[in-house]
Parts: sequence; C-alpha cells; structure tokens
Amino acid sequence: MRLVLKLSCLCLLGLLASPLAAQPGAVPPVLQTGSLKVALDPAAASFLPIDSEELRARLCSGRPTVDPWGALTPRGECNVSVAPPPDIPLYVDSVFSRGSSLQVSLHPGGAEIWRGSAPVDTPCGLWDLSLIVEPDATQPASELDLETSGVTSGESPAQGVFAGVVALAVRYRFVNRTKGAFFELPAVVSLELSGHWAAAPAGTSLGPGVSNLMLFTGVSGGASGGQWAGFPACGTWGGTRCPVCFTPGPDVIPALNGDH
Repeated sequence: MRLVLKLSCLCLLGLLASPLAAQPGAVPPVLQTGSLKVALDPAAASFLPIDSEELRARLCSGRPTVDPWGALTPRGECNVSVAPPPDIPLYVDSVFSRGSSLQVSLHPGGAEIWRGSAPVDTPCGLWDLSLIVEPDATQPASELDLETSGVTSGESPAQGVFAGVVALAVRYRFVNRTKGAFFELPAVVSLELSGHWAAAPAGTSLGPGVSNLMLFTGVSGGASGGQWAGFPACGTWGGTRCPVCFTPGPDVIPALNGDH
C-alpha cells in the first residue's frame, strides 16, 4: 500500500490566496486522475542535489553522506547540472476539495535517469554522476495544494497557483571511468514546487491516461479569448538553493491551442 507523505512548506504556501479547510471533501469534477505532462525546461539550468566539492573529498576515501533532505550538499550549494533534460513522470492519484482550494495527491513515475552533465575529477579518477528515479511502485505519494483564481466558465477555464513538496525515491549512482568501479546510494529527496496550473478544457486530446491538470500552464492575454501558454518556473531541492526548472511537456501548448 502506498503511503501518503504529508509534507508542507510555509514559504511556498504563501503563494496561495486563502487558508485550507481542515478536512478534505468530495472529489470535484474539474480535475481528473492520470499522468501529468511536465518536463525540465531546456532553456534554464537545472541541477542534481550534489556538491562536487563535497564528493571530491569523499569518493576516494569512502561513500558520501546523504543529508536529512536526501541531498549530497552539506552547504546547500549544487554545481552538477543535468544534461540532457530527462522526462519527469508524475501521476495524479486523487483530488480533494479543501474549502476554496483543491488538494492533489500524486507520485513520481520511475526508471528515469538524471545524468550529470560532466564528470567529477578526483585523485582516484573521473566519476560520472547520475540520479535514478526508483520504480513507480516504490514511490511515496505527496501532495500539492491548488488555489483557483477568477471565475470558471466555458470561456474561462479553471486555473490558479499551486505549491507543495514532491518526494522522490532515488538512487545516486557513481561510476569511476578510470577504474570501472561503481556504487549506489539510496535516498528520498524532496523537491519544493510552486507555479501556475490550469485545467484543460473538455474535449482536448492529450493522450490516453493523461490528467486534465496542466502544471506550469495557463491562458495568456486574458482568460476569455486568450491563448494557452507555458508558465515555466523553477523549484528547489529541499534544504538547498539548487534549482530545478520546469515547463509543460512539448506537446501540451500546441494541443491546447489546437495547433497539433
């Protein structure tokens, strides 16, 4: 049975316009369960939760230490960027009404590899770094709080702002190019997210099993008669200042605007 990890981040929830009710209610019809279409933003730098300076001091003499947030960066600084940008599989498990807000329970998908863009040079050789997202069944569930804004109608889709912390079960993998040795470290890392959300209009074709919840997406130029657009935003790895920047999946905006 999947455990729901209830995480909070008061600094992110400051984006929301009103407090949440104490208990969740019935599932509202505006949002559906299914996969979310989000991706790392290729126009912005995203980083692994790793400080290469810390690794240089530890890879040759012993294994690095994972901090309470699941990161490998005691100073809260990261300098190992991600390349190429990987897919970000996320799945909506349930949706609840909480007063004027919505609460979405979701979990990450698995089998994705986030690769460091360059190896770390140490006295015992070059090390390639990667972060492997564990299989779907082993992932914890997390929650996002969604606040709606404006009036929802046929011409003005439901949209607003969201915030939350997503937990990911991962393995850090270290491969020594010189000696061929490798080892892995399991961890649960947290990713603090906030940004804009919207509900895709009824009848929009986004593929089988896809939720109509669109993160980092909204209507630009006025809710009535405007064009759908991406609203890219950067989150941070928990306990660090290290950015991870997101955008809608590449086919989302064309599909919403009928350009596909």
